[in-house]
Amino acid sequence: MVGFVARGDSVVLTLWLSLWINDYVTEHGGTADDATAKAGIITGIAQTCGLLTAPIAGFLCSRLGTVWALAVMAFIALVGYCSIGLVGDPTSTAAVIISCLIGMGEIGVVVTGQALVTQQSPRYVRGSVGGAFSFSGSIGIIAATKFGGIMYDHVGRGTPFVLFAAFNLLVVVTAVILRLRHPNGSDPSAIVCAEDQKGLLSQNVNS
Repeated sequence: MVGFVARGDSVVLTLWLSLWINDYVTEHGGTADDATAKAGIITGIAQTCGLLTAPIAGFLCSRLGTVWALAVMAFIALVGYCSIGLVGDPTSTAAVIISCLIGMGEIGVVVTGQALVTQQSPRYVRGSVGGAFSFSGSIGIIAATKFGGIMYDHVGRGTPFVLFAAFNLLVVVTAVILRLRHPNGSDPSAIVCAEDQKGLLSQNVNS
């Protein structure tokens, strides 16, 4: 699910926000060149904010744990998606600020999601888990492109953002539930580490 959301987020920002800006500018008297330039500027600012957020996301993983860090970053993306869906002018200052939140959440979910997969998967199946993570990311890209396009055309231009707001909400809720199942600061990764050591011990004994 995390891979699905992380990769789908990137499509929503680069594709649907750019398209929305292009449509808005041309409908309000701007040329195609003006629209492309405006879309590039706004998405570039959002991606730059995301780039600056990547080390912060890594720091949160080491300080809060990967599950809480993922919840924080998915919540930032959730706030950004819910807010941008309510904006009428995607070129306004408010929209640029909200786009930065989306960019921060997008990169943050990628970083924390990959850290979570690496930490939580036992060593002897880590490659398989990483492959499944990438595969789910591909499904997320397809879903964001296909269903986002249908919603953009037939429901409203802000609806692809609302769709992925719901997906990020699901990530937040799942992460919180997972942490609540391990209260008093216990780390669910400790279970995986123990299983990892047990699996390696069994391999050594069998060999």
